[in-house]
Amino acid sequence: YGALGDADVVLFVVDANRRDPEIEDRILKRLQRTKSTAILVLNKVDLVAKPNLLPIFEDYSQKFEFAQMIPISALTADGVPVLLEQIENYLPLGPLYFPEDQLSDLPERFFIAETVREKIMLLTQREVPYASAVVIEEFEKRQSKKSGEIIYIRAIVYAERQTQKQIIIGKGGKLIKRVGELARTDIEKFLDARVFLETYVTVKAAWRKDARQIKELGGFMDI
Repeated sequence: YGALGDADVVLFVVDANRRDPEIEDRILKRLQRTKSTAILVLNKVDLVAKPNLLPIFEDYSQKFEFAQMIPISALTADGVPVLLEQIENYLPLGPLYFPEDQLSDLPERFFIAETVREKIMLLTQREVPYASAVVIEEFEKRQSKKSGEIIYIRAIVYAERQTQKQIIIGKGGKLIKRVGELARTDIEKFLDARVFLETYVTVKAAWRKDARQIKELGGFMDI
């Protein structure tokens, strides 16, 4: 909760199909103590009949004065463009922290690692993504006789348990192979170069409970 007061925009994301009034009220009380702009994001509206959405919005409007109340479906992306547009509208202009032609102040390795982790999340259907980390152990340009310059990337996926490792690898290694294929396509677009991506999976038990290991595995954010 400590960052609420410093945020320009706060997204209050709730499940339209399964609400928890006790937890929601607790968070809203904290929001009321801040001056941040708050947007209600009602997710999973694809699971709720449209006539039932209006009473939900009316209930939230009585509890808190939201700047906007936006229905979305993260699954189908319905309403997401509207949400992004509204977020941009409420964000104040700030100073440039790096040149206009530079996408971010974060290293390329961070984006590559997150791309691999994203594909794991998509393909494992939330079975293990939050218990996995990705570290880029090698990143170098190499010369290939057949195709010229190519970027060699070695990515290590860390799972917390052996069962999670098996899920990520998949039967006969099919899932981790698919992770690599999808990630490589996006990484090549990002780097604007040909990429050879090797992806390995190993176990590092209970890494999320160890602050030192979180830092070692790229948490916030030094990969």
